Order: sequence, then C-alpha cells, then structure tokens
Amino acid sequence: MASGLVAGLLTWLGAVSNNAGVGLMSLLQAGINVVPPAIALLGFGVLTVGVWPRATTAVTYGLLAWSLLIQLAGGFFSSSHWLLDTSVFHHMAATPAVNPNWTSAAVLAAIGVLAAVLGEVAFRRRDLAGE
Repeated sequence: MASGLVAGLLTWLGAVSNNAGVGLMSLLQAGINVVPPAIALLGFGVLTVGVWPRATTAVTYGLLAWSLLIQLAGGFFSSSHWLLDTSVFHHMAATPAVNPNWTSAAVLAAIGVLAAVLGEVAFRRRDLAGE
C-alpha cells in the first residue's frame, strides 16, 4: 500500500515537472477507477472458492478473458449495450479524459462484495459439513 502511494506521488511529481497538465485528483481518479472491477473479479473468485474450489482459476480467468474479448469486440463491432455491460472493463472510465461513473462503480463494487460474502458463507457451510 505504501509503495503504491509513493509510486503515485512520484508519478504525479513527474507529470508536474514535465508540465503534462495532469493534476493529482486526475491521477487519484484513475487509480480509484480500477478498484470496482478488481473487487468484482475478486468477489467472483471468492464465490467460486466457496462453491466449487477446483474451478476457481478457470472461472476467474474466464471472467477476465470474457471481459477483454467483449471490450475488444465492442470496439470493432456494433455490440449490444447489454453485452458490453457484462464486461468489468466496460465500467471503467477513460480517466483523466472522462470522469468516472460513480454509480456504476458503486454497483460493481457492491456486486463484488456480495459475491465475496456469499462465497464465504458457502465455504463455511462446506467446511463445517465435512467435520
């Protein structure tokens, strides 16, 4: 955590010294912009551990690959809004050019936290059932 903070401050100082026009708040928004998709992917990973542990790697990397493919295909073809919404990357704004959609980020983070809680409950039920 501390190394990330130091790296962020050094990045900002480098941008300021080169007159890049990137403010500290823009860099913070860009960093925070990545957190909700990461929480969602981790949440689904925890849910998979709780329900079907042997499939955790396949499910987590499958969601990541799906999101990447949908984003790439959405850029080349006219994709449905509903299809694009299945990609966790679709919910990330192109900061600092575009302000993040905080509602979408909050919903994505909430889904990830809910999936993690459900995974933890399933893990405890499975773990206690084995005793």
